[in-house]
Amino acid sequence: KGGIVIATGATPRHPTNIEGLDTVSYMTYEDIWSLDELPKSLMIVGGGPIGCEMAQCFARLGSKVTLIAQKIMPNEEPEVGQVLEDIFRSEGINIVKGVLTKIERTSKTTI
Repeated sequence: KGGIVIATGATPRHPTNIEGLDTVSYMTYEDIWSLDELPKSLMIVGGGPIGCEMAQCFARLGSKVTLIAQKIMPNEEPEVGQVLEDIFRSEGINIVKGVLTKIERTSKTTI
């Protein structure tokens, strides 16, 4: 079982500009901790402190993690983001640079 986490900042937002988001269930950083079992895979949207923390945490627990963000730690110096990106990749986190605009279900997979 997999999941999607929206990690858009200290106060969770429910984005309205992601086509198809209303067709899937997703979690925020507040409710993901109520899961009864570890997701096999997880897509995290947002490269700020909370998104990065959750990506690394779940990857270290054993989930296959994809982190989607324009930048990693965008409010820090670029070098900080690059160091974290290198660490995350070495830990098996898949980083996709960009903005999530659409979620589409294809057979058993949600993209």
